[in-house]
Amino acid sequence: MAGAGTAGALEARACNVYLRYDSTAELLWRIASDLNGLHGVSVRAQELARTSEDRPLITVTMESMQRAERSLEDPLEVLMIGGMHAREWISSASVLCLMVRHFERLAEILATSPVRLAFLANLNPDGYAYTRTTQRSWRRTRTPLPRGGKFAGIDLNRNFGVANETWGFGNPEAFFSELYQGEYPFEALEARALRDLVLAGNPARRIVLDVHCCAKVVFPVYNASEVRVAEATQLAHASQGVLRYRERSDVIDAKNTGIAVDWMERYAGVRAAFMLEVPGKAQPVNFHDLFRVPASAIAGTTDMIELILEEAVKLYAQDLSGANSVESEQPRLPEVDNSDDGIEIDNDDGDANVLQAVDMRETKSESFVIADAGPLSGVRESGFLPTLAEDVPTPDESAAFEDAIIFDAFTKVEDNQDMESVHLLAAIFVLGIATLALCVEVIRRCRERWHAWRMEEARRKL
Repeated sequence: MAGAGTAGALEARACNVYLRYDSTAELLWRIASDLNGLHGVSVRAQELARTSEDRPLITVTMESMQRAERSLEDPLEVLMIGGMHAREWISSASVLCLMVRHFERLAEILATSPVRLAFLANLNPDGYAYTRTTQRSWRRTRTPLPRGGKFAGIDLNRNFGVANETWGFGNPEAFFSELYQGEYPFEALEARALRDLVLAGNPARRIVLDVHCCAKVVFPVYNASEVRVAEATQLAHASQGVLRYRERSDVIDAKNTGIAVDWMERYAGVRAAFMLEVPGKAQPVNFHDLFRVPASAIAGTTDMIELILEEAVKLYAQDLSGANSVESEQPRLPEVDNSDDGIEIDNDDGDANVLQAVDMRETKSESFVIADAGPLSGVRESGFLPTLAEDVPTPDESAAFEDAIIFDAFTKVEDNQDMESVHLLAAIFVLGIATLALCVEVIRRCRERWHAWRMEEARRKL
């Protein structure tokens, strides 16, 4: 823990509340100024770019001062990214909190391992600001769309890649969709800023951990090698049972086009890239409520991703020593129970992996399904992550939702919603026809009675 002193004061600010983005930016600059030099760590903040709404994208880099001053060969860099999707507040807050809550531990890592740590706490500040003022469930950026009319924003995790290889399999006209991929790769300024950051220096010495919410899994790139699968499994194990490894599809299609980590590893040439899906809110009442993780969970989530960061350093720092390269030798994994714990992979369509919750119970107040406690129960008892959410809804939720990074958990929802819309329109059409038929029948009977009345009046006059 950061403990008392400067880092402790910053921790009190960063780890107990979801800050406005202007406060986050201010805190990032303070982290660089106040922590620089402590425990022999060089801490630097850098503005990468300005968003379309003039908010700064800020990275914080930590490195051993001794190594930085001696200008040694590029060390291994672990880049941790948060806030790619606007509504996933917990991802941004936990990355921010990590820098100060575990600063002393990070200093120990930097002193003993040939590594540099880089943090991009919030990649989507415009979208994040929008969730605080206008629409809490907003997911995309606020990028103006030249052909989008009233619509704005691009799903950042659909805007990376190479056209017709790892990008471009979505609908380019779907300006309304939460999964809108943009009209071309890296259309979003935020995506271009991250692209340039990833390509800077020596990408082959860079590890990327992209933090999201809320599927409780570690995803490697699509069509991952056995070595990469083993590494993802070991990172998941480091979470003490909170996260599980989950397989990605071996092909690119409309459901997983433009994913950032796929481009980073396949084309940018980074050493490895993973998506970390931290847990969402416990017992959400609907899908969007899943992202409303209470601020009390920030510290616990931070503790978990710090353990994963440490494990990443252990896995890959050995590359620089030339011993036991993980490319040539699969890492030795601890004995891990990789049973599904209530989640299984449905791979029937051959294109996408869809997590479907089993062993569920249905709440009495809502037609909503919540998973049993599973692996977090023991962790809670030990005092670790006391407030983290464990429960994830099934794809049966009827609310309008699509989530790019939980695509393996919820990718069938859009199709289900389309069918529901078709059924609703059909029902409305049938109801309209029935109403019209009823009106015609009423008019016919009224005319018959009117004619009968006129004939009766005529007979009376005779």
